[in-house]
Amino acid sequence: MDTSILVRIFDTDTVKLEETESALRKSLKAYGVQDFEIQPISCFLEIQRHNKIDYVPVLEVNGLTISVRKPITRAMLEDCSARLARWQVLNNGDVNAPGT
Repeated sequence: MDTSILVRIFDTDTVKLEETESALRKSLKAYGVQDFEIQPISCFLEIQRHNKIDYVPVLEVNGLTISVRKPITRAMLEDCSARLARWQVLNNGDVNAPGT
């Protein structure tokens, strides 16, 4: 199974975008996540809900939107990193990986 991870960060605030990318990169490395790519994208992602389109900052992992309608926080990034580390361990079978 392919355990590479693509994270896209969508936000119109370029300073916040850079801060989020840096914090996420540090968190992923701290949890031992390997083979990941982060793509910061300066825009809002269009989310269609209840017949209307919202423009919100979004964190997306391998095509799955995991955060909408609220600011992306450090706690959210750490939680995401921990979950991705566990996912990689389960799919790689590496029981000695950090974060497990």
